[in-house]
Amino acid sequence: MEIQKSSSEIMRKEILQQSRTEAEGILEQARKEEARLVEKGRQEAEAVRAKAMKAAEEQAEGIRRRVLSGVHLEVKKQQLINREKILSRVLDILRDKMQQFRQRSEYRDFLSACVTESVMAIEDEQIGLQVNKQEREILEKGLLQEIQQRIQQKTGRPVQLRLLEAALEDGGVIAFSKNERTRYDNSFSAQLKRKEDEIRLMVVKEVLSQN
Repeated sequence: MEIQKSSSEIMRKEILQQSRTEAEGILEQARKEEARLVEKGRQEAEAVRAKAMKAAEEQAEGIRRRVLSGVHLEVKKQQLINREKILSRVLDILRDKMQQFRQRSEYRDFLSACVTESVMAIEDEQIGLQVNKQEREILEKGLLQEIQQRIQQKTGRPVQLRLLEAALEDGGVIAFSKNERTRYDNSFSAQLKRKEDEIRLMVVKEVLSQN
């Protein structure tokens, strides 16, 4: 019986030892698998987080760009509005200056140049001139004949100038051909209109570029 017990004890101990060895192996493998799963989960979680962060960053960058684009557009829009305000103000000042210029002695020569340019542009032998009351008075004091003679001498062709009854509300002159189908507008407003692009460029270069 003692031998049997000893044998049984030995077997029990062997079984227990083997069980412990197997258990430790299993537990070690389990720990490794657990660690592997944890690491894999961590890596996957990190990948998901990185992807989410990247997406969030891209989304944030997209939002930032859209916001900045909107701001830039709004700034540009405001700059254009301010530019037009400045241009409008400059044109208003020029209109006032031109009206004041009509009261100066130099205006006679300016009016002569306006009429001459208009007549030369039409190239007709009989030309009607529409002017304001003030310009009519200047032209009737010998200037109309001077212009007529000067043009005849320059072109070699006779030209007859006459003042039309209809008064021009603006300064300067509008010239009409004999049949009134052709006209050349050299009034103040027309001159400013033709010069507007040049004035706009000047405003941009001389005024806005310094701000």
